[in-house]
Amino acid sequence: MRAILSDGPKAESSPKSTPDGPSQQESESRGLLQLMREEGFRIAQRSYVAGAVISTGEDVAALYVLTSGIVSLSRARPAGKEATLGLLREWDVFGTLEFAEDPIRRVQVRAVTSCEVAKLPRSLLEVAVGRNPSVALKLITLQDAQLTRYQEFVARISSRSIGARLAAVLLLLAERFPKIPSNGQPGVAQPATIGARLTQEELAAMIVSTRESVATTMGELRRLGAIQVCSGMITVVDPEKLREISGRQMSRTSRPARNSRPPYGSGGN
Repeated sequence: MRAILSDGPKAESSPKSTPDGPSQQESESRGLLQLMREEGFRIAQRSYVAGAVISTGEDVAALYVLTSGIVSLSRARPAGKEATLGLLREWDVFGTLEFAEDPIRRVQVRAVTSCEVAKLPRSLLEVAVGRNPSVALKLITLQDAQLTRYQEFVARISSRSIGARLAAVLLLLAERFPKIPSNGQPGVAQPATIGARLTQEELAAMIVSTRESVATTMGELRRLGAIQVCSGMITVVDPEKLREISGRQMSRTSRPARNSRPPYGSGGN
């Protein structure tokens, strides 16, 4: 699948309205693009269809601002399969400027939904920093947030059973990518539906497991009433149950009692 290139810069999509207004991430990303325009730079804006590869990690050093949609970050595993390093939503940033070695270089970025991306090559940013030091401050803030999100994702899936890893990732996805129901009422709690259709293979890549293990664990989560799956969309019905499951086996010193049933989802990959 190919990207659809627009002619010249394109205005960013309007953010989803929230009671608290734009997030800090959105404000910082918008602020960077605004600074670049004020300095007279033309920003390349590209549109991608779902499934299109946006960056292979071997591209020219650049920072990308996701102005709409959802993308996935992945890296090839030794067995030939991909390990998903995380999902990004609108106004998140990705890419590397290669100022220093970092853990999320050389990753492939793919569109999960149709999306729009603003690309800022390193060469352009270097000129902008020379003209306006405020650009450097925005870059530091955005790349720090990028690394923090990566570390949070790794922490959620480290040293846990399959069930705990999957529960933690589903919670994270529901928090960061909620689908707002059209009939939702302000101030009234609603089951959190993840706003992207994810296959069992994609979930397996996120928790470094297999599709078969994810299928079995998803079935157990449904039987427990923690989630529902309808038309490929996953809804977190009981977040407290998922938190309970995701918190198990966190302590290396904890051990199940003799002759007791193994902890939920503690089977192999």
